[in-house]
Amino acid sequence: ALANAEALWKETYGTEMPDDQPILRMRPDTVITYVNGFPDFPKGDDFYVSNWDHGNRPIWNPQVPEVGDIICMTTKKALKKLVSVPVEDIEGMCAHRQVTFTEQYLWALFEKIGTDVKNDENIHITIVRPSGELLKLS
Repeated sequence: ALANAEALWKETYGTEMPDDQPILRMRPDTVITYVNGFPDFPKGDDFYVSNWDHGNRPIWNPQVPEVGDIICMTTKKALKKLVSVPVEDIEGMCAHRQVTFTEQYLWALFEKIGTDVKNDENIHITIVRPSGELLKLS
């Protein structure tokens, strides 16, 4: 997502993308199901905002926070910090939290690198399975 955003920016504006550039990232199988309620981008240059999977975990548990990776609002600075973490360091960096699946690792990793991470209940999405089945996540 970061490389694509930077390349598109450079092609469009002829300059390097600024660190505070807002980026909306979505998987291609994502459908935003409540567009009018979609949140505005927060202010700042180091944030990651997404949702969590209400379909499988309907109750938010602050003891094991999680944030999704199917759709997000973020910035170049936040993504640069995330992709700069060596893969072999992720497990140790997330040891301060109970983590068992991707969304919990993502929260713990952003927390550890100092990026403001939030889930937003106003992000309502569905994903489209290859069969055409719709899976409502929030």
